[in-house]
Amino acid sequence: MGGPKGTPPPADRTRAPFPPTARIYPEVVTRTRNPVRRVAHLLLIAIGWALFALFWFAIFYRNTGGEALRTFGMLGLAFLGIGFVNLVWVWFNVGIYRRKGSRIEVPEAHFRYRHDALGRAIAAPEWDAIRAGSVVDVTIEEAQRRKLYRISRAGGPP
Repeated sequence: MGGPKGTPPPADRTRAPFPPTARIYPEVVTRTRNPVRRVAHLLLIAIGWALFALFWFAIFYRNTGGEALRTFGMLGLAFLGIGFVNLVWVWFNVGIYRRKGSRIEVPEAHFRYRHDALGRAIAAPEWDAIRAGSVVDVTIEEAQRRKLYRISRAGGPP
């Protein structure tokens, strides 16, 4: 049924990860059927755009032409910069998709812990017992440049 004790069963790659009739994404456009709500939404949008225009008018009215030109220049640079970053991000993700294909499930994780961050070898008498143990002692042996994992004895340190 599953893998070794404590591991999830292997993924069944013969069937889809979700039922074919399942609705994964909501509809792109969701519309309300209530006409009062539709009018309220339109009114809210109109008020938002009116405030946006009013604040821009206030900026132009209070500032000289040079300051407004600098503001437009900065907005234009920000627009181009954000667009460029988004384009690079899309290219990056398309490259991942072309290399790895579509992601329909979580990739399987493998336990390949042979060295720690400082380059010391990792040693353990029996990994399954250590994984099952509630308290594990870790001893660093500098002479052999290794880290030794053992199940803790009841009396204290090893």
